[in-house]
Amino acid sequence: MNPFGAHDLSVQKAFSAWRDRALASVTACLARCRVRPHHVTALSVLLLLAGVILPAGDWWPLVVLLLTLYCLLDGLDGSLARRTGTPHEGGAILDIAADHAGIPLVAAAAVYHLGSDPVAAMLFSNAYLASLALVLYGGGRCIPLWRLLRVKYVFYAVYGLSAATAADLVTPLAVGGALYYSVYTLQAVIRVHLHFEHAGEKTRQREDGS
Repeated sequence: MNPFGAHDLSVQKAFSAWRDRALASVTACLARCRVRPHHVTALSVLLLLAGVILPAGDWWPLVVLLLTLYCLLDGLDGSLARRTGTPHEGGAILDIAADHAGIPLVAAAAVYHLGSDPVAAMLFSNAYLASLALVLYGGGRCIPLWRLLRVKYVFYAVYGLSAATAADLVTPLAVGGALYYSVYTLQAVIRVHLHFEHAGEKTRQREDGS
């Protein structure tokens, strides 16, 4: 499964190899303790849920810590799966879902705890997830799409900074993100449509020629 598109798949593979080497001692210890990749994924989601449920005001240091741990566990489950020889597509889907669940949850937390604009937060998270889904779809069918700018870690950092400073820094980022990912989604839908339209034309031409 390719959630990155053709442009940066090779870069991601190189980064994954480096991360596997960097985490080798950690994953070896976890493997000896019979910790499975989905255990790590479940723990990361629990940390995320705790981070968005806690009030972001007086509790902001703990909120930042929880979201940081969630991000640190982001790549550990994949490295552990490769260490134990248990990677599969179902695990990859679970990993992707857990990795990006933070976008809508943190957006909702920003609206509830920080008073961020709900429309901007909703449009941003929806457009982000739609873009990601199209990248997954296009990557699986070798459809060339634009390189997708991923801002999830920046978004979490801005949320933490907003909690620490009691200033709504999330709304401006959400507005910009909503515009970018909406445009990305539109062009991706057009490219997917044209891909299958051209494929259909080639099929009809071959049938007419035969």
